[in-house]
Amino acid sequence: MSVFSYTMVFCEFNGMRIAVPEPQEVEQKFREDNSSPFPFWTRLWPSSYALAQYVEEEQDIFRDRSVIEFGAGIGLPSLVASRTASRVLSTDHDAESVKWMEWNIQMLGLANVRAKQLDWTDYAKEKADIVLLSDVSYDPGCFDVLSRLIHHFIGTGSLLIMAMPERIISSHFLGMIGEHVQFSKTTLVEEKTVIITRLGS
Repeated sequence: MSVFSYTMVFCEFNGMRIAVPEPQEVEQKFREDNSSPFPFWTRLWPSSYALAQYVEEEQDIFRDRSVIEFGAGIGLPSLVASRTASRVLSTDHDAESVKWMEWNIQMLGLANVRAKQLDWTDYAKEKADIVLLSDVSYDPGCFDVLSRLIHHFIGTGSLLIMAMPERIISSHFLGMIGEHVQFSKTTLVEEKTVIITRLGS
């Protein structure tokens, strides 16, 4: 019996084969029982692809560095970072998301990557040279805790790299952390504009 709630399908990213839940099945199960929030972690969203592509293009930034990703979902950016990083910790608050990350890590034979169930409010004990965040600015109710997370890691000397869809609430969140922006650019993924931002001290 499978330990997963969804059928496994595969997608390719720059030569990397990643297992993901079958999208139509996810939608169908949610329509049949929507008593719980939609499992957003099951999808590879445009921001995840954009962040993964940026990591791929800037591999030297990650060379021999420690990396942590919060709200990773399937963890594509973490998996790509593993190509040059010394160690990678891919985290999400959802236990099943972590199971899928662990499966992909094992399937790809990545000895330098670990998955962990972790809410982004519980960051104080974590340390990393680089912090990855993908599409985390969707809920204004989370802005304060995200801002504290960002300020915490900047205070420890970490470099933060964020990807978020271009939308009004994303612009508002960027305004909250604007003093730490080192670099920002936009890219187009699946006809969606995504903002890539680097933050540091």
